[in-house]
Amino acid sequence: MTDIAKSYRMPGTLKAAQFIITLEVAFGLVGLAITLAGLFATFQWGILPALIYVAGSTGLLGWLLSRWSSRRTYLRWAIIAVHLLLRSAPPSSTWPSSPQ
Repeated sequence: MTDIAKSYRMPGTLKAAQFIITLEVAFGLVGLAITLAGLFATFQWGILPALIYVAGSTGLLGWLLSRWSSRRTYLRWAIIAVHLLLRSAPPSSTWPSSPQ
């Protein structure tokens, strides 16, 4: 006989986290396009660290979000932890200072 595994519904908090991370990846892609436009419009190399941070964090969150469908709960909570780590305090040295 075939053994049937019982599946559990995803809690509402995880569904909300998935939705929020999806929105942040979408807005991260918009931010990446704006940062790229700013780099090519001004050619200020001070924008490059911000571009690297935006591209890296958006790419990492997008890749992790693609793994969300896994049934492993520790993987979902690890994705949320990485999200909080990336979004809590971006390094201040990556953002260009205002010209004086």
